[in-house]
Amino acid sequence: MIKTRTIVFSGMILALGAAVLPAQVLVDGGFRDWQDVPAMAAFSPRFNPVYFRRETGGEADNRRIAEAEYWEKGGTRIREVKSVIDERAGVVSFYLEVHAPFSRETSFFLYPYADRETLIQNRFTVEMVRQVQGRAGVELLWEKGAATPRSIGELASGSIRLECSIPLDSLPASFVQDDLSALSFDLTSCFHEEASGLYEEFFFTTIYFDDMSRPGE
Repeated sequence: MIKTRTIVFSGMILALGAAVLPAQVLVDGGFRDWQDVPAMAAFSPRFNPVYFRRETGGEADNRRIAEAEYWEKGGTRIREVKSVIDERAGVVSFYLEVHAPFSRETSFFLYPYADRETLIQNRFTVEMVRQVQGRAGVELLWEKGAATPRSIGELASGSIRLECSIPLDSLPASFVQDDLSALSFDLTSCFHEEASGLYEEFFFTTIYFDDMSRPGE
């Protein structure tokens, strides 16, 4: 039995609730474990963010979506998002499906916040890089001021689907507390044109810990 409530807003559909899942989600590229998990957010072909973030030549600014070169291209337009938190195993897993096939220039970002009410600026970013040319996908934890990221979790992908898991103990200690109810993630897609150094990043939604599905409920 799956319990959800659905919200429709500006071409975006939010389905919030808990699914009754038989077991922990396995990241194996088969995507079978996600079949009965309700989408936390689903985006229709009509959905367009109002603004996007562009970075090039060391300068970054926010612009209207009509100015984007890579919106809707290379899998930057997400179709739906699912997530499962297994507190006993200490793992949070994510599933993404996009409207068009991925390109090698596309990746996805999760910006974790331990508590938004404190208004503390986010210092960490999880980048989901799908597999390219037979190489396994990877999740990278970036920290502001650090020269290089470190690899965390597992990731597998197909042409339009991606799944990954993040061990909670791989996140900074400030995020892994006894009460995780305030934990949340901002989700974006990003296109990086290597030749020019151009980045375009598109915000989709915020995922809250309390709205994530849980195995066995």
